[in-house]
Amino acid sequence: MFTFLVILAAVLKLAFHHTHLLAEYLPESCVLIIVGIVIGLIVYSAGEYDHEHHTENRLVYFPSFTADLFFNVLLPPIILDAAYALYDRDFLSNIGSIILYAVVGTLFNVFTVGYGLYFLAKVGAMGSFECAGAAVNVTQPCDIHATSFLTFSSLISAVDPVAVLAIFEEIGVNMGLYFLVFGESLLNDGVTVVLYNTMIALAGQPNVPDLQYVLAVLSFFTVVFGGLAVGILVGMVSALILKSTKDVRVIEPLIILASAFLAYMLAECLHWSGIISLIGCGIVQKRYAFPNMSAKSYTTVKYGVKTLASLSDCIIFLFLGVVTVTHKKEWHTGFVLWTLILCFVVRFIGVYALTYLINKRRVNRIGVKEQFIMAYGGLRGAVGFSLVVLIPENLPSQQKEWNDIFLLTTLIMIFFTVFIQGGTIKFLVSKLNIGLKSEEGLSMAKDTNLITMDHVMAGVESVTGYHSQNVIMSKIQSWDERFVKRYLIRGGTDDLLALRMKKITVEDHVSRLYGPTVVARNQVENYENNHTNNAHGPFPEGSNNKKFVSGASLAAAMAMTPFSLYRNSSVATGGGGAGSRSPDTIRRQLADDYETRMGRLQKDLEVQGSFKGGRVSSVTVKRQYDEDMRQIKGNLKRTTTN
Repeated sequence: MFTFLVILAAVLKLAFHHTHLLAEYLPESCVLIIVGIVIGLIVYSAGEYDHEHHTENRLVYFPSFTADLFFNVLLPPIILDAAYALYDRDFLSNIGSIILYAVVGTLFNVFTVGYGLYFLAKVGAMGSFECAGAAVNVTQPCDIHATSFLTFSSLISAVDPVAVLAIFEEIGVNMGLYFLVFGESLLNDGVTVVLYNTMIALAGQPNVPDLQYVLAVLSFFTVVFGGLAVGILVGMVSALILKSTKDVRVIEPLIILASAFLAYMLAECLHWSGIISLIGCGIVQKRYAFPNMSAKSYTTVKYGVKTLASLSDCIIFLFLGVVTVTHKKEWHTGFVLWTLILCFVVRFIGVYALTYLINKRRVNRIGVKEQFIMAYGGLRGAVGFSLVVLIPENLPSQQKEWNDIFLLTTLIMIFFTVFIQGGTIKFLVSKLNIGLKSEEGLSMAKDTNLITMDHVMAGVESVTGYHSQNVIMSKIQSWDERFVKRYLIRGGTDDLLALRMKKITVEDHVSRLYGPTVVARNQVENYENNHTNNAHGPFPEGSNNKKFVSGASLAAAMAMTPFSLYRNSSVATGGGGAGSRSPDTIRRQLADDYETRMGRLQKDLEVQGSFKGGRVSSVTVKRQYDEDMRQIKGNLKRTTTN
């Protein structure tokens, strides 16, 4: 049944991206949740669901969403894919701001929302809370403890990386804003899990000594930095192993993926942050292990992890829809409404307050519009739901009725942020004129200029005595070159600029072969999209009449490059292959094939009638057609001559 769910997730993702009207108005995550709700209704109506154990009595083969499934199977690929993406200049240049948002901002949200809910419940602003009494069918007011509300706020206040990744990648905002929001959501997951485990431990004790609060603060740092140390260490070991795989390339992807999962599970076994460990391992692998891999292994790892992450993302949102129907919940209007209000307001206060402090030292300041998108983009998701399911039912300071209230409120919060905020953020990004990600071509000049400016600024700061990020990064890079890279990276591997130069060279080669054809085809498509009149007939030689011709036929004519002719003709496929033929035979057959194709296309143009989709001026078309044909013939001549 789980295999069916995997296939369903892949088919739904494919169908969504082919339904352009739906994709324009509704995020993919919202569609998956809706489909999950439909599946949950089918499961719920087909059998008697056991709310006590969250299992289906009749449909025993349908997979159930559990915390183990989420944290051990579905979440690691998403975090690893994100960790590889974090090895980026935009992320590193904003690392200080991201850490401040992730740590200080999360602490502010957790304690403000937690104590805010506790105060409102104490004064009766939410209404009454009824729990089961000692006797059967007898209720009594629920006990209200601060640790219960802090436990809930620790799981509901954090921004979820799965939801943020799904929405913000779809929008395509600029990389600076993307890494500020996504980097915060990724790092604060580790902070959230640490706070959650701390609050559960404190709630499990009837009387908490003052020393336990001190140990809780210390455990926060040990859990975070301990997980980071495990990830860095495992990442370095994987890079060291890959130094010796030059003759056994086939095991390189296995070493990368297995070591990353090992870092995650090892940190979890030590009760440290597995998420932070996986982030550290991914960044170290991207810097030290990837240069030791072959190009094919790199492609395997890159798209393998992306495929697993995309699949996990789809399954998570499907499960969120399913559990909405199949889990037992308790509705409390006051608690739900006050949670929505507090989380929304406190998120905006925290972002604007921290940004005010951050902008005092930033050269490239975060604008007010960007701050609004950062606050509005604080989406919740499966991490919070998985944590709320894990809350024990036998805590001394909390009745089990609170668990049902927390569960429903968490689902409402997820739906509100994903559907309302996630569904409207694309519109707000457009109206606020937020910069989007630019599709820039590869350029050596940009990389060279950035590296040069880093060295120049570091030198200026050294002379003036003002030490900032440039001097610190320069010293780190110098230490890294002298003591780390020489031991972890195989000798003879290309550096960043050399790899970039290879990629540019390959793209330039392809552009020279197909560039004119691509440009011409784009021009034809622009004409077809911008004009709606229909026309017919050929374009006569030297004619001044504004006749028009089908852009589709013209695009097909322009696609006759020598390479495609040679590849598709009988020269390459028939009778022993091209290698067994003489140059004269190849030249003659290639020329005959070329003339045959051109004659067929010319006849199609002459007999063509009216067509739908646009028109193109015959004068412009004839000029572009002749120019492209001259270049094709020249390429053909040079190819056959050589």
